[in-house]
Amino acid sequence: MPLKRVDHCVAVLNDFMYVAGGQVSLNSNGKESIGTLHRYDPRVNTWLQMCPMQQRRAFFHLSACDGLLYAVGGKNEQGALASAEVYDAAKNRWKFIASLNKPTYALAGSILMDQVHICGGFSNRTFQKSFLVYDKRRDEWHTKRPLCNARGFHMMCTLKDKLYVLGGNQLNVMGERVDVSSMERYSIEMDEWITISPMNVRSEYAGITTIDQKRIFVVGGYNGQSRLREKDVQAYSAEKDEWDVLGELPQPGLRMACCTLVLPRSVFREDFSQDYSSHDSSIVNNSQISLSHSLSSTLTR
Repeated sequence: MPLKRVDHCVAVLNDFMYVAGGQVSLNSNGKESIGTLHRYDPRVNTWLQMCPMQQRRAFFHLSACDGLLYAVGGKNEQGALASAEVYDAAKNRWKFIASLNKPTYALAGSILMDQVHICGGFSNRTFQKSFLVYDKRRDEWHTKRPLCNARGFHMMCTLKDKLYVLGGNQLNVMGERVDVSSMERYSIEMDEWITISPMNVRSEYAGITTIDQKRIFVVGGYNGQSRLREKDVQAYSAEKDEWDVLGELPQPGLRMACCTLVLPRSVFREDFSQDYSSHDSSIVNNSQISLSHSLSSTLTR
């Protein structure tokens, strides 16, 4: 990447990967957040700086829907943010949309039925169960059935017609941050959350992505119970409701962002493509995965 960062977000739009926001310091707690937006073109393996967000954001949500990027909530030098904004790639321009009902950071989100859904996060000095959907026609956020467990610094994704939420933190009765071990699945038809098989290794600050609408991949993260950074690449099969560990990162990593990007064969080195000549779809993990440096890597199925 052109710029080292943590606590950022990535999304794929029109076959480009966009990297937005984050912070350049590990311990600034949002005070050194940034609003930059970079676009990666896999065809020519180059980065291009685009129009920055209107507000600096770390610990926020970014997703692509109907040709637009949505940035929601987060934290900067002013504190937690309720604002949200949308990026039009054709115009290279951001504009504000309806704000959340309260400033929230450490939230997660995903797209279902061409709508932006967000959940959880930290607000009013506690972790939240909230679940919201954005109505783009009315420019409004609507409250939906809350999560089973309050959580923040968690992960959310979509497989087919279901939303999945996993990992993260909550506060115990002593007011201490603890891991959330449960995994939840949302049915839009039933408007309900149910608990399903948890991850093998509890994780927060991890990267998440999906492949083929069948599997969820969780990359790295932090295990608060063991107080260790993780390097496992865990995969969840929705068909089997089972988790497996598929491999490891070169080193433990956390505070990363992941997405799935279809790459042209020309991106791969010749010796790499010989080993994986039948595979074009890859997980792209664009993140800072250690406390000292930034790494952009490709993990191929």
